[in-house]
Formats: sequence, C-alpha cells, structure tokens
Amino acid sequence: MMELVDVEALREYVASLPLHERWFLLLVGAIGTLLVLSVLFTGYTIFLRLRNLAKERLWGVREERWTQVVLEALTSEGPVEEVVSRIPKGDRLPFLDFLQRYARRVRGPERRRLDALARPFLSDLLPELANRNPYQRARAVQTLGMLGYQEHRSAVARMLDDPAPFVAMVASRAVLAQGDQELAPKVLARLERFGSWSVEYLTGLLSRAGVFMLPHLRAVMVDTSRPGWVRTVAVRTLEELHDAESADAAAAALAPDPEPDLAVALLRLLAEVGRGEHLPRVLALTSAEHEGVRGAAFRGVGALGGKDDLPLLLDGLHDPSPWVAIRAARALREVGGDGSLEAIFHSPHPRADLAGQVLKEKQ
Repeated sequence: MMELVDVEALREYVASLPLHERWFLLLVGAIGTLLVLSVLFTGYTIFLRLRNLAKERLWGVREERWTQVVLEALTSEGPVEEVVSRIPKGDRLPFLDFLQRYARRVRGPERRRLDALARPFLSDLLPELANRNPYQRARAVQTLGMLGYQEHRSAVARMLDDPAPFVAMVASRAVLAQGDQELAPKVLARLERFGSWSVEYLTGLLSRAGVFMLPHLRAVMVDTSRPGWVRTVAVRTLEELHDAESADAAAAALAPDPEPDLAVALLRLLAEVGRGEHLPRVLALTSAEHEGVRGAAFRGVGALGGKDDLPLLLDGLHDPSPWVAIRAARALREVGGDGSLEAIFHSPHPRADLAGQVLKEKQ
C-alpha cells in the first residue's frame, strides 16, 4: 500500500513539474536505459568473443592431435582400425571435415589409405542428408562424394533431386568429378534447375566429366524442347571438349535462326571443329541483327573461309559495331588478307587504326 502511495505521489510530483522539466526527466530516463542496454550488449559481445577464442583453442588442440593421427595412418601399414579407435564418437563429424582437407592434397596409395580411414565414420553422415538445413545437407553430400562415393553412391544420387538447388549442385559436382557414366547424364537432364549459375561455370563443370558425355551433349544441343541457355551450355561444353563429330549437327542447328546466345555458341563451335561445307550457314549470319552473332559469324569465316571471302570481310570492316569490325579484320588476316589490312592501315579509311591494331597482334 505504501508503494502505491509513493508511486501516486511521484506521479503527482512529476505532473506538477513544468513541461520542460518533465521532458528533461524523460531524456534522462532514455539515456539511462540506453546506457544499461549498451553495457549488456558489450558484456554479451565479450562473452561471444571469449567463447569463440575457447573454441579456436579447442579446435587447434584437436587439429594437432588429428594431424598426428592422419600422418600415422598414411605412413603405417597396419590396420586403420587402431587409428580409428582413437577418435571419440562426438568428434567423428568434425574429423571428417578435417580429412577433406587432406583428401584434396594426396593421391595414389595415400589417398586410398585416407579413404579407408574415413570409411568407418561416413555412416554417421547419412542422417545429415535429411537435415532441415540445406547447408548441412550440402556438406554431408560433399563429404560423401569426396571420401566415400562408391559406398554411398545411391545416397548421393538421391540428392540430385534435393529441393534446394544448391544441394543438388553439390551432388552433381560429386557425380561429375567421379566420372560416373550412369549418373552424369542425369545431371544433364536436370540442368534447368541450375539457371542461377553462370554458363561458364556449368560448362567447366560438365567438361570435367569426360568424353563419355559427348553423345548426351550433342542430344541436348539439338533438342529444341530444352531452354536456349541449356543448349548453349551443351554447345559450349562441346567446344571445350573439341568434339569434331558435333559439327554437322551444330550447322543444322543454326538453320532455324536460334536465339543470340545459342547462335554465338554454335558459331564458336563451328569455328573450332567445323569444315568447309559448313561455311554457307556461317556466312548467312554475318548480316544478323545481333552484333554478337555477326562478330561470331565473322570469326567463323576466318576459321572456315578463304580468299574468296575477302570482299565480304572488307565490307565487315564498315560494321557500325567496332567489336564486329575487329572480328572481321582478324578474319581477314586469317584468310590471307594481310595485304588488304596494310593498305587500309596506310589509307584514310575510318578503320585504319583498327587494321593497324590487328596487324600488330600478328607480330
């Protein structure tokens, strides 16, 4: 009851104060509250820092111990079970993460020994494939793909259809890195899921799979039911793998006037592996509306054409796009038009500087 009286008295006292003094009291109260919060946040920050330092020290001690364990396993000829028994159950998953760092650096018998060391722990990762956190699932797939692919191949295969594209990509990388001839085409069939990755990245990924992918890539290249960017990835991979057998199909794919990125990729492929009979399809695109397509077409003329194409290439120097004009100039040089470039360089031609630049590239 006394507290209520005191509170009421305090309220009456505050109410009796002039307005500017009440504002001052409010300001003091706000400053006090902020000061208390600041002290609390500072204390929490210090607590987190100390906790992280303790974790770092603990991890350092474990890493030092595990390094000795791994080196002993790699250099010893005895059974790995003796080494495995020295890893506590609670350290198994962190130990697998540690082993991955070694797996990237060793080859041959040492790598097989490392895989044997990891094998008893890999089953502990299987429940992580159903973890609600996609990053935990991805880490589990990555570890299985690197340290136990053959034993857990079916588990990795299931993750190709994981709801999270990021997890499916990790599984795809594992499949392609292993050169799995049965599962790798399934990655190609699911390529639409990876639209947020760049064409360059996907091309590099697929090209590492091996030449057994070539028939599947050719099929995607000509499959008009697939998105243009997917076909572009297939074409760029065929170029990367220098697939001469894809030239005829690539030339045929140019006929329906494909979208620009796909057309550029097809023209690049023909410049790499095409033959003289493919030249008419390439010539037809030197007047395309898209400047990227025109530039790639002139590059193709330089690779597949001859001196009969000099007039066309000379016209190409007048293209409104400097990028296309330099492609035409380089093609001119490739078909033996150095004399024409020299004449242009020493003339008042609007592309004289460009011709000089291309002539210097040859030196």
